[in-house]
Amino acid sequence: MAENETIGEPVAFKVLNKHKIRKLGMQEKVKREIKAMKKLQHPHIVSLYQAINTPSDIFLALELATGGDLYDRICSQGKVSLKLSFPVLINLFFSLVVIVGRIRSQAPVPLTDICVNIQSQQRSRSSRLKVGKFAF
Repeated sequence: MAENETIGEPVAFKVLNKHKIRKLGMQEKVKREIKAMKKLQHPHIVSLYQAINTPSDIFLALELATGGDLYDRICSQGKVSLKLSFPVLINLFFSLVVIVGRIRSQAPVPLTDICVNIQSQQRSRSSRLKVGKFAF
């Protein structure tokens, strides 16, 4: 973890090993994901502050989301009442509609090929949900 000096907030670093990316044949997918994250600025998308390309790795400086994966959060909490979950789900649904629309307008990707990873900004029931990873 580091700090973004411009905004004074903590950032997370994601390290992508180029050898592994090549071995898995995912060069184009990684390029598309980074390109999309650079272009898409939205309150429900984890911000990509900087991508640093070295001979062996790609370092991504990302907005820190400490709440973890949405699926893991739901599993750990067990049942959640409709009253508590409905506003979150409605917000998430409309955010995903906007995000997918923006992705498709900037890169012609079939809707069935877009997969997202939803993360929580904090570990509280009222925390904002954010898309943390695109895979297409």
